[in-house]
Amino acid sequence: MQQRQCGILSPVRKKSGARLFRRVFSLSVAALLGLAAIAADDNRGRSRTTASLVLPIERSGHYVLEFDNILFDVVPAGGKIVTFSIDGHNMLAHTDPLNFGSTLWSSPQADWNWPPQRAIDSEPYTVSVTGNMITMTSAVTTTVPRISVIKKFTPNLAKHAIDIEYTIRNEDTVVRNLAIWEVTRVAAGGLTFFPIVGAHSGRAGNTLEPSVVRGGYAWLDLASNPPGNKKLYADGGSTFLAHTDGKRLFVKTWADVPASAQAPAHGEVEFYDGDSYVELENQGRYGAVPAGQSISYKVRWLLLNLPAGADRIAQDPELLAAAVALATSAP
Repeated sequence: MQQRQCGILSPVRKKSGARLFRRVFSLSVAALLGLAAIAADDNRGRSRTTASLVLPIERSGHYVLEFDNILFDVVPAGGKIVTFSIDGHNMLAHTDPLNFGSTLWSSPQADWNWPPQRAIDSEPYTVSVTGNMITMTSAVTTTVPRISVIKKFTPNLAKHAIDIEYTIRNEDTVVRNLAIWEVTRVAAGGLTFFPIVGAHSGRAGNTLEPSVVRGGYAWLDLASNPPGNKKLYADGGSTFLAHTDGKRLFVKTWADVPASAQAPAHGEVEFYDGDSYVELENQGRYGAVPAGQSISYKVRWLLLNLPAGADRIAQDPELLAAAVALATSAP
């Protein structure tokens, strides 16, 4: 990865250590699930009402899925997601002229090194809109691996979410071993957390470790980013990656990928410190893709204002409950 200039980071809100200790360690699994159920019903009736899509979808070369206080915007250039906002606040970072918004690469990175293949990361995709679904299709890459990408974006109005399906087609004449890799940039200075299994400390390739690992969850609090553009690889063990800036909660969910099906030298969940931004990364199953065949990977994006009582602090039970409620909502 390239080196980037350091940005200014936001301060962390603090709670009493004794208070936090009591709240976290008195919280049983049943209580957490109960909090999650309450959180699911407590965000402007999200679990009870179906949203309405604001039309048109195509707006001056941008393709927009807008409902309630959520706006999702994707552009043909690289098929990149450039906006995922709530009440007008965009969670996606635009602090770097090349590395911004959310994109898709093939994994492992050793196949193409750096920079990313232009046909799938920055060059124009063809676009079609069928009903509420936006479909973007890339050209074929000119370097190995020779692939093309299809991205489908659909509003899930019942869940107040965006459902995404990524497809990579092997355009070569030989079998390629591939996984699909979603790379999402958000502002530096936030708190990221996810379920984790297995060893994390000392994992090959890791130059960054979680701030806290406890109760089956890893928490990365980069209120002050370490130098050196560090990277973390992990086995998510479950199905979500969550991030908060202290006012909003962004959750991505997918089907679990076991360690045996993860790309070599990568993880199901990855985190990259880009100084003025960070990358929330997740990968689908890795395996052989015959010539002319495809693999797909489904991801759901959800965004809400931080519920009352939740705080931007590692192990905060209300914050965790809100993320679990989103991640475990029915498809």
